Amino acid sequence: MNKLAHGLFIICSGISAQAMSQSIQLTESDYWNNESADLSSVSKDVFGNSSNENIEVGIETTFLFNNHEWASGTDLGYTQFGWYAPVSVTVNSSDSTSFSGGYNLLYNYGDPEQLDRSEPFLRLNFQPNNTNKIVLGTLEPGHQIHPAMIDLSRIIDINAEQGAQWLHQSASIRSDLWFNWREMETEEKAEEFEVAGTVKWDVTRNTSGYFAALHNHRGGQITEDHSELRNYGLHLGISHMLGFIKNRDSEIFVNYLWSDSIENETYHTGGQGVEVKYQETMYFSSQWLGRWWLSDYQGEAQDMQYGYALYQTSHLQTFGMRALHKTDKNVQIEMGLDVQMSEGAFNSSQVISVNWQHSQGL
Repeated sequence: MNKLAHGLFIICSGISAQAMSQSIQLTESDYWNNESADLSSVSKDVFGNSSNENIEVGIETTFLFNNHEWASGTDLGYTQFGWYAPVSVTVNSSDSTSFSGGYNLLYNYGDPEQLDRSEPFLRLNFQPNNTNKIVLGTLEPGHQIHPAMIDLSRIIDINAEQGAQWLHQSASIRSDLWFNWREMETEEKAEEFEVAGTVKWDVTRNTSGYFAALHNHRGGQITEDHSELRNYGLHLGISHMLGFIKNRDSEIFVNYLWSDSIENETYHTGGQGVEVKYQETMYFSSQWLGRWWLSDYQGEAQDMQYGYALYQTSHLQTFGMRALHKTDKNVQIEMGLDVQMSEGAFNSSQVISVNWQHSQGL
Protein backbone atom coordinates (compact mmCIF):
# COMPACT_ATOMS: atom_id res chain seq x y z
CA MET A 1 0.00 0.00 0.00
CA ASN A 2 1.31 3.47 -0.85
CA LYS A 3 2.11 5.99 1.85
CA LEU A 4 0.56 9.43 2.12
CA ALA A 5 2.80 12.43 1.90
CA HIS A 6 5.43 13.11 4.49
CA GLY A 7 5.43 16.90 4.68
CA LEU A 8 1.77 17.78 4.39
CA PHE A 9 0.75 20.64 6.67
CA ILE A 10 -2.97 19.95 6.57
CA ILE A 11 -5.47 20.71 9.24
CA CYS A 12 -4.97 20.00 12.93
CA SER A 13 -7.85 21.94 14.44
CA GLY A 14 -11.52 21.05 14.32
CA ILE A 15 -14.05 21.01 11.58
CA SER A 16 -16.55 21.02 14.43
CA ALA A 17 -16.56 22.02 18.07
CA GLN A 18 -14.34 19.82 20.21
CA ALA A 19 -13.36 17.72 17.19
CA MET A 20 -10.19 17.84 15.16
CA SER A 21 -10.01 17.48 11.41
CA GLN A 22 -9.96 13.84 10.35
CA SER A 23 -6.89 14.46 8.21
CA ILE A 24 -3.50 14.18 9.83
CA GLN A 25 -0.87 16.85 10.15
CA LEU A 26 1.95 15.36 8.08
CA THR A 27 4.96 17.60 8.43
CA GLU A 28 8.68 17.09 8.69
CA SER A 29 9.11 20.65 9.97
CA ASP A 30 8.18 20.37 13.61
CA TYR A 31 4.56 20.77 14.61
CA TRP A 32 3.48 23.33 12.00
CA ASN A 33 -0.15 23.66 12.99
CA ASN A 34 -0.33 21.79 16.31
CA GLU A 35 1.22 24.81 18.01
CA SER A 36 -1.98 26.78 17.38
CA ALA A 37 -4.48 24.01 18.15
CA ASP A 38 -7.13 25.05 20.66
CA LEU A 39 -8.64 22.74 23.27
CA SER A 40 -11.34 25.18 24.41
CA SER A 41 -14.91 23.90 24.38
CA VAL A 42 -15.76 26.13 21.41
CA SER A 43 -12.78 25.34 19.22
CA LYS A 44 -11.34 27.45 16.42
CA ASP A 45 -9.96 25.79 13.33
CA VAL A 46 -6.87 26.97 11.45
CA PHE A 47 -9.08 29.19 9.29
CA GLY A 48 -10.34 31.07 12.35
CA ASN A 49 -13.84 29.56 12.30
CA SER A 50 -15.60 28.56 15.49
CA SER A 51 -18.78 26.63 16.10
CA ASN A 52 -21.14 25.87 18.92
CA GLU A 53 -23.75 23.84 17.01
CA ASN A 54 -25.43 20.93 18.79
CA ILE A 55 -25.20 18.73 15.69
CA GLU A 56 -22.73 19.32 12.91
CA VAL A 57 -21.82 17.55 9.66
CA GLY A 58 -18.20 17.82 8.51
CA ILE A 59 -16.94 17.07 4.99
CA GLU A 60 -13.27 17.14 4.09
CA THR A 61 -11.18 16.24 1.05
CA THR A 62 -7.44 16.32 0.45
CA PHE A 63 -6.12 16.04 -3.13
CA LEU A 64 -2.48 15.02 -3.10
CA PHE A 65 0.53 14.59 -5.36
CA ASN A 66 3.52 13.24 -3.46
CA ASN A 67 6.79 12.01 -4.95
CA HIS A 68 9.84 10.57 -3.18
CA GLU A 69 12.99 9.85 -5.15
CA TRP A 70 15.26 8.08 -2.67
CA ALA A 71 18.53 6.27 -3.27
CA SER A 72 19.42 5.37 0.33
CA GLY A 73 17.78 3.89 3.40
CA THR A 74 15.35 1.01 3.59
CA ASP A 75 12.72 2.56 1.31
CA LEU A 76 13.74 3.45 -2.24
CA GLY A 77 10.92 5.88 -2.77
CA TYR A 78 7.38 6.00 -4.12
CA THR A 79 4.91 8.25 -5.89
CA GLN A 80 1.36 8.81 -4.74
CA PHE A 81 -1.39 10.66 -6.57
CA GLY A 82 -4.91 10.54 -5.17
CA TRP A 83 -7.35 11.78 -2.56
CA TYR A 84 -8.40 11.25 1.05
CA ALA A 85 -11.99 12.05 2.08
CA PRO A 86 -13.39 11.73 5.61
CA VAL A 87 -17.03 12.56 6.39
CA SER A 88 -18.18 13.04 9.99
CA VAL A 89 -21.17 13.90 12.16
CA THR A 90 -20.52 15.48 15.58
CA VAL A 91 -23.06 15.75 18.38
CA ASN A 92 -22.18 18.21 21.16
CA SER A 93 -24.25 16.84 24.00
CA SER A 94 -22.92 19.33 26.55
CA ASP A 95 -20.15 21.89 27.05
CA SER A 96 -17.79 19.09 28.07
CA THR A 97 -18.85 16.10 25.97
CA SER A 98 -19.10 15.46 22.24
CA PHE A 99 -19.55 12.38 20.10
CA SER A 100 -18.24 12.04 16.52
CA GLY A 101 -18.74 9.31 13.95
CA GLY A 102 -18.02 8.98 10.27
CA TYR A 103 -16.12 7.24 7.51
CA ASN A 104 -12.64 7.54 5.97
CA LEU A 105 -11.96 6.88 2.28
CA LEU A 106 -8.52 6.81 0.61
CA TYR A 107 -7.96 6.30 -3.13
CA ASN A 108 -4.78 6.28 -5.21
CA TYR A 109 -5.18 7.09 -8.90
CA GLY A 110 -4.23 4.23 -11.17
CA ASP A 111 -5.67 1.57 -8.85
CA PRO A 112 -9.11 0.95 -10.42
CA GLU A 113 -9.89 -2.26 -8.55
CA GLN A 114 -10.53 -0.95 -5.07
CA LEU A 115 -10.21 1.84 -2.54
CA ASP A 116 -6.87 1.78 -0.75
CA ARG A 117 -8.57 2.36 2.56
CA SER A 118 -12.18 2.36 3.71
CA GLU A 119 -13.04 2.34 7.38
CA PRO A 120 -15.44 3.83 9.93
CA PHE A 121 -14.39 5.94 12.90
CA LEU A 122 -16.10 6.68 16.20
CA ARG A 123 -14.88 9.09 18.88
CA LEU A 124 -16.06 10.25 22.32
CA ASN A 125 -14.49 13.46 23.62
CA PHE A 126 -14.75 14.39 27.29
CA GLN A 127 -13.31 17.75 28.28
CA PRO A 128 -13.71 18.45 32.00
CA ASN A 129 -11.95 21.83 31.74
CA ASN A 130 -10.11 24.07 29.27
CA THR A 131 -6.77 22.30 29.75
CA ASN A 132 -7.59 18.58 29.59
CA LYS A 133 -9.35 16.31 27.13
CA ILE A 134 -9.97 12.54 27.22
CA VAL A 135 -10.64 10.71 23.96
CA LEU A 136 -12.07 7.20 23.64
CA GLY A 137 -12.40 5.26 20.38
CA THR A 138 -10.75 6.79 17.32
CA LEU A 139 -7.89 9.01 18.45
CA GLU A 140 -7.58 12.61 17.38
CA PRO A 141 -5.06 12.59 14.50
CA GLY A 142 -1.67 14.20 14.55
CA HIS A 143 0.92 13.95 17.35
CA GLN A 144 3.71 16.35 18.28
CA ILE A 145 6.40 13.74 17.75
CA HIS A 146 9.72 13.68 15.92
CA PRO A 147 9.43 12.01 12.47
CA ALA A 148 12.28 9.61 13.31
CA MET A 149 9.89 8.02 15.83
CA ILE A 150 6.66 8.16 13.82
CA ASP A 151 6.28 9.17 10.20
CA LEU A 152 2.68 10.37 10.50
CA SER A 153 2.04 9.57 6.85
CA ARG A 154 2.30 5.87 7.68
CA ILE A 155 -0.47 6.14 10.27
CA ILE A 156 -3.00 7.51 7.84
CA ASP A 157 -2.00 4.87 5.29
CA ILE A 158 -2.40 1.90 7.65
CA ASN A 159 -5.55 2.72 9.60
CA ALA A 160 -7.03 5.25 11.97
CA GLU A 161 -5.58 5.08 15.47
CA GLN A 162 -7.97 3.38 17.90
CA GLY A 163 -7.82 3.23 21.69
CA ALA A 164 -7.60 5.97 24.30
CA GLN A 165 -5.91 9.37 24.53
CA TRP A 166 -5.29 12.12 27.07
CA LEU A 167 -4.50 15.62 25.84
CA HIS A 168 -3.32 18.47 28.07
CA GLN A 169 -2.72 22.08 27.19
CA SER A 170 -1.82 24.84 29.64
CA ALA A 171 0.05 28.12 29.36
CA SER A 172 3.47 26.43 29.24
CA ILE A 173 2.90 22.67 28.80
CA ARG A 174 1.32 20.67 25.98
CA SER A 175 1.18 16.87 26.33
CA ASP A 176 -0.31 13.94 24.46
CA LEU A 177 -0.51 10.42 25.94
CA TRP A 178 -2.11 7.63 23.90
CA PHE A 179 -2.71 3.90 23.57
CA ASN A 180 -3.27 2.66 20.03
CA TRP A 181 -4.43 -0.89 19.24
CA ARG A 182 -3.22 -1.47 15.67
CA GLU A 183 -3.97 -5.15 14.98
CA MET A 184 -6.16 -7.87 16.45
CA GLU A 185 -4.42 -11.24 16.60
CA THR A 186 -5.35 -13.97 14.12
CA GLU A 187 -3.61 -17.12 12.93
CA GLU A 188 -2.00 -15.09 10.13
CA LYS A 189 -1.30 -11.81 11.94
CA ALA A 190 0.14 -11.05 15.35
CA GLU A 191 -1.52 -8.56 17.66
CA GLU A 192 0.06 -5.13 17.64
CA PHE A 193 -0.28 -2.11 19.90
CA GLU A 194 1.49 1.15 20.67
CA VAL A 195 1.89 3.16 23.88
CA ALA A 196 3.40 6.62 23.59
CA GLY A 197 3.55 10.07 25.12
CA THR A 198 4.90 13.49 24.21
CA VAL A 199 5.47 16.68 26.19
CA LYS A 200 6.37 20.17 25.01
CA TRP A 201 7.38 22.58 27.80
CA ASP A 202 7.78 26.28 27.07
CA VAL A 203 10.49 27.03 29.60
CA THR A 204 10.63 30.72 28.65
CA ARG A 205 9.04 32.81 25.93
CA ASN A 206 11.82 31.82 23.51
CA THR A 207 12.97 28.41 24.77
CA SER A 208 11.10 25.09 24.71
CA GLY A 209 11.93 21.55 25.74
CA TYR A 210 10.61 18.36 24.10
CA PHE A 211 10.22 14.82 25.41
CA ALA A 212 8.74 11.77 23.70
CA ALA A 213 8.75 8.05 24.55
CA LEU A 214 7.21 5.26 22.52
CA HIS A 215 6.79 1.48 22.73
CA ASN A 216 5.55 -0.73 19.89
CA HIS A 217 4.74 -4.38 20.54
CA ARG A 218 3.91 -7.10 18.04
CA GLY A 219 3.37 -10.75 18.97
CA GLY A 220 0.84 -13.25 20.27
CA GLN A 221 0.03 -16.80 21.26
CA ILE A 222 -1.98 -18.16 18.32
CA THR A 223 -0.10 -16.59 15.41
CA GLU A 224 1.49 -19.33 13.29
CA ASP A 225 5.09 -18.04 13.28
CA HIS A 226 5.10 -17.10 17.04
CA SER A 227 7.39 -14.15 16.32
CA GLU A 228 7.69 -11.18 18.68
CA LEU A 229 8.94 -7.66 18.17
CA ARG A 230 9.40 -4.99 20.82
CA ASN A 231 10.34 -1.51 19.63
CA TYR A 232 11.36 1.40 21.88
CA GLY A 233 12.07 5.04 21.06
CA LEU A 234 13.12 8.17 22.95
CA HIS A 235 13.43 11.82 21.94
CA LEU A 236 14.85 14.66 24.04
CA GLY A 237 15.03 18.09 22.45
CA ILE A 238 15.40 21.79 23.03
CA SER A 239 14.60 24.75 20.81
CA HIS A 240 15.42 28.43 21.10
CA MET A 241 13.84 31.32 19.20
CA LEU A 242 16.58 33.63 17.97
CA GLY A 243 14.33 36.60 17.32
CA PHE A 244 11.45 38.07 15.35
CA ILE A 245 12.66 40.37 12.58
CA LYS A 246 10.48 41.74 9.76
CA ASN A 247 7.76 39.09 10.01
CA ARG A 248 10.24 36.26 10.38
CA ASP A 249 10.88 33.71 13.15
CA SER A 250 14.32 32.10 13.40
CA GLU A 251 14.72 29.01 15.56
CA ILE A 252 17.39 26.44 16.34
CA PHE A 253 16.70 22.87 17.52
CA VAL A 254 18.95 20.26 19.12
CA ASN A 255 17.49 16.74 19.27
CA TYR A 256 18.78 13.55 20.88
CA LEU A 257 17.30 10.34 19.43
CA TRP A 258 17.52 6.76 20.72
CA SER A 259 15.86 3.57 19.55
CA ASP A 260 16.04 -0.16 20.24
CA SER A 261 14.25 -2.93 18.38
CA ILE A 262 14.25 -6.43 19.90
CA GLU A 263 13.09 -9.35 17.77
CA ASN A 264 12.38 -12.70 19.43
CA GLU A 265 14.35 -11.62 22.54
CA THR A 266 17.71 -12.02 20.76
CA TYR A 267 18.19 -9.73 17.76
CA HIS A 268 18.80 -6.06 18.61
CA THR A 269 18.93 -3.14 16.18
CA GLY A 270 18.80 0.61 16.69
CA GLY A 271 21.09 3.23 18.13
CA GLN A 272 21.45 6.85 19.16
CA GLY A 273 22.33 10.12 17.54
CA VAL A 274 22.08 13.91 17.65
CA GLU A 275 20.36 16.25 15.20
CA VAL A 276 20.86 20.01 14.86
CA LYS A 277 18.37 22.06 12.86
CA TYR A 278 18.05 25.71 11.92
CA GLN A 279 14.61 26.88 10.77
CA GLU A 280 13.03 30.11 9.56
CA THR A 281 9.29 30.80 9.31
CA MET A 282 8.17 33.76 7.20
CA TYR A 283 4.77 35.44 7.48
CA PHE A 284 4.27 37.05 4.09
CA SER A 285 0.60 37.95 4.60
CA SER A 286 -2.55 36.69 6.26
CA GLN A 287 -2.86 34.14 3.43
CA TRP A 288 0.77 33.15 2.77
CA LEU A 289 3.15 31.38 5.10
CA GLY A 290 6.61 30.03 4.27
CA ARG A 291 9.23 27.92 6.00
CA TRP A 292 12.70 26.62 5.19
CA TRP A 293 15.16 24.66 7.28
CA LEU A 294 18.54 22.94 7.36
CA SER A 295 19.14 19.89 9.54
CA ASP A 296 22.01 17.50 10.16
CA TYR A 297 21.60 14.13 11.90
CA GLN A 298 24.79 12.34 12.99
CA GLY A 299 24.88 9.02 14.82
CA GLU A 300 23.67 5.47 14.47
CA ALA A 301 20.79 4.33 12.27
CA GLN A 302 17.43 4.64 14.01
CA ASP A 303 15.17 1.59 13.90
CA MET A 304 11.63 2.67 14.70
CA GLN A 305 8.88 0.51 13.27
CA TYR A 306 6.92 3.48 11.88
CA GLY A 307 9.68 6.08 11.72
CA TYR A 308 10.67 8.17 8.70
CA ALA A 309 12.72 5.85 6.51
CA LEU A 310 15.74 8.09 5.91
CA TYR A 311 16.48 8.22 9.66
CA GLN A 312 17.30 4.53 9.31
CA THR A 313 20.70 5.68 8.06
CA SER A 314 23.65 6.90 10.10
CA HIS A 315 23.95 10.38 8.57
CA LEU A 316 21.19 12.56 7.15
CA GLN A 317 21.40 16.16 5.95
CA THR A 318 18.21 17.91 4.84
CA PHE A 319 17.28 21.18 3.19
CA GLY A 320 13.51 21.65 3.15
CA MET A 321 11.07 24.32 1.97
CA ARG A 322 7.31 24.69 2.45
CA ALA A 323 4.76 27.26 1.30
CA LEU A 324 1.25 27.35 2.72
CA HIS A 325 -1.56 29.35 1.11
CA LYS A 326 -5.10 29.76 2.43
CA THR A 327 -7.26 30.76 -0.51
CA ASP A 328 -10.36 31.28 1.64
CA LYS A 329 -11.74 30.03 4.93
CA ASN A 330 -12.22 26.48 3.63
CA VAL A 331 -9.27 25.79 1.30
CA GLN A 332 -5.58 25.35 2.06
CA ILE A 333 -2.79 24.65 -0.45
CA GLU A 334 0.67 23.38 0.37
CA MET A 335 3.75 23.10 -1.81
CA GLY A 336 7.00 21.57 -0.61
CA LEU A 337 10.46 20.37 -1.59
CA ASP A 338 13.04 18.38 0.38
CA VAL A 339 16.62 17.77 -0.75
CA GLN A 340 18.50 15.23 1.35
CA MET A 341 21.93 13.61 1.47
CA SER A 342 22.22 10.25 3.21
CA GLU A 343 25.12 7.79 3.13
CA GLY A 344 26.59 9.69 0.17
CA ALA A 345 23.39 9.40 -1.89
CA PHE A 346 21.11 12.19 -3.12
CA ASN A 347 17.40 12.05 -2.23
CA SER A 348 14.55 14.42 -3.03
CA SER A 349 10.83 14.75 -2.29
CA GLN A 350 8.12 16.98 -3.73
CA VAL A 351 4.56 17.50 -2.53
CA ILE A 352 1.54 19.49 -3.67
CA SER A 353 -1.69 19.17 -1.70
CA VAL A 354 -5.06 20.88 -1.65
CA ASN A 355 -7.25 20.51 1.43
CA TRP A 356 -10.91 21.55 1.50
CA GLN A 357 -13.21 21.25 4.49
CA HIS A 358 -16.69 22.39 5.33
CA SER A 359 -18.98 22.01 8.33
CA GLN A 360 -22.68 22.64 8.54
CA GLY A 361 -24.81 22.86 11.66
CA LEU A 362 -28.14 21.07 11.81
